[in-house]
Amino acid sequence: MLHHISYLDGSTRRLKPVNTVKYRCTIDMFIFGPLIQQMPISDLIEILLYVVGALLSAFLIALSISAYLKSGIKKLKYAIIAFSLFCAFLIYENIEHLYSFDNPFTDIIIPLTGLSILVFFFLAVVKRD
Repeated sequence: MLHHISYLDGSTRRLKPVNTVKYRCTIDMFIFGPLIQQMPISDLIEILLYVVGALLSAFLIALSISAYLKSGIKKLKYAIIAFSLFCAFLIYENIEHLYSFDNPFTDIIIPLTGLSILVFFFLAVVKRD
């Protein structure tokens, strides 16, 4: 016969922990932990998106340079410039967000960079060799 053990004690419920996990404290926790805890989650996500975008654009720069060296297609130069501008744009945006630059040139640089990226991608598509 099976006996059922109840963890109910009168009107209160006592729960026993099933499994406890012990976390190892590393040096990263001491460096990045306080920064992450002070930052709102939306800001953290925004910074991570900037970093991922910059890494992806750096990868696309390398891929475009490799394709240009193998094929010699001159239109790829415009794509390389556009990807480079996009990478610089994302890095600048991230730095501006982290350090809150109050620079009047920022209001000119950001739209000019976006326009330049569009122009170079347009040239990469329509320009003849």
